Order: sequence, then C-alpha cells, then structure tokens
Amino acid sequence: MQPYLLLIGGRQKPRKAAAQALADRHARIVGVPRPDAAWTKLARLPLPNLIVFDVPAFGEREAAALQRLRGDGRLADTSILVLASKADDASTVAALARGADEFLAEPIEPGELSARIRAMLRRLLAPPAPEKLIFHDIGLVAATREVRVGDDPVPLTETQFKVLQLLVQKAGRILERDSIIRHLWHTPEHVATRSADMHISLLRRKLKRSSCRIETVRPAGYRLVGP
Repeated sequence: MQPYLLLIGGRQKPRKAAAQALADRHARIVGVPRPDAAWTKLARLPLPNLIVFDVPAFGEREAAALQRLRGDGRLADTSILVLASKADDASTVAALARGADEFLAEPIEPGELSARIRAMLRRLLAPPAPEKLIFHDIGLVAATREVRVGDDPVPLTETQFKVLQLLVQKAGRILERDSIIRHLWHTPEHVATRSADMHISLLRRKLKRSSCRIETVRPAGYRLVGP
C-alpha cells in the first residue's frame, strides 16, 4: 500500500521532514497552503493516511479547522499530526481534545519530526490485529477500531485507541509510561511523555460512563481496573 500524506501549511521544514520520512516508501505527498484549500483536494483526491497540519500557533481558527477535519466521517481512519511554531500546555490539550492524534511544538529537529511521521504511518499501515478485546463493559475490535462501553459507541482517535488497547491487554497490571511511549512514539522524549499523559486524560473523559477506571500509579504509570 502506497502511503499518502496531506500537508496543510506552507513551511518547507515539515515538507522536507515528510519527504525524508517517506523516502523509502514511494509515498505521495500533497501540500496545500491553508485549511480551506484542503477541502478542494479532499474532494478530488484519495483520502490521505496522514494529515500534517502545520500552524504558527494553535488558536480558535486552527481549532475550528481541526474539528472540521476530525468531524468528516471520510477521515475516520486518517491520523492528524499538528505541528505548531509556538505552543503551550493549553494549546496542546486543546488540539488533542479536538481530535489530533499527535501535537508537536517547536523547537523540534527535522530528524525527530521525520521519526514521528514514520512511527505514525507504521501504526496506520500495520496489518490490523483480528482479536476482539473485552474488559468488563469495555469492548474493542482492533480490525475496525471500534470501541464500546456497554452498547454505546465511543469515538477515539487512532492514538487513543492504541493506548486503550494496551491498557485492556494489560488490564489489572501496571502499564509503565515508558511502555506507552516506546509502543507509540519509539522515543522517551519529554514531548512524548506529555502527549501520553494527555491522551490518558482524554481517555478518562471519554470512558466516564464505564464502570472501569484508569488509575495513576505513581511514579510508574497507569492501570486499568474494573468495578
């Protein structure tokens, strides 16, 4: 399968990092300068595996564009990486809450950005696991990335699904934060640590109707426990 990446934003740095990340995959990279131009491309071209949304800062306009992308049912299986020239914890939380799978802020080395893009595509293009996982009232189907609490569907981003899948697989046992980082990002960088913690926080919100809960086990990591 030939990967396809849509780059929203005009900077050369993410374009070069994407080209470097996909050099050995014969991937297709399509760039548009602004979010509004992306809809024209999405109407004419195949749906991308990954969207890199490059912004100077993540404000209300960028949040609205991201929410529109994530709300498009055609992009349910597309991961979104937001790259901001400047950011703080509030904008990071806002981006992840609006549906970003990853949020990276400058300064970031081109090599690390390329590695993050490769890791995201590796997860996206890996053959889906066939098993269905159940833990009390939480059910996951890996092949379709479907999550339910009881009979109610729970929409998750691709990264949130992977984190929950790990928690369910190790239910009752401590899942170390470093294990999450190695599985998803392949690097124990500070940015990845913050991303892991924020994805856990968002998962707790989305699973609030479940009888299960995600415990913080300091300083090791997290544990999914039943009622």
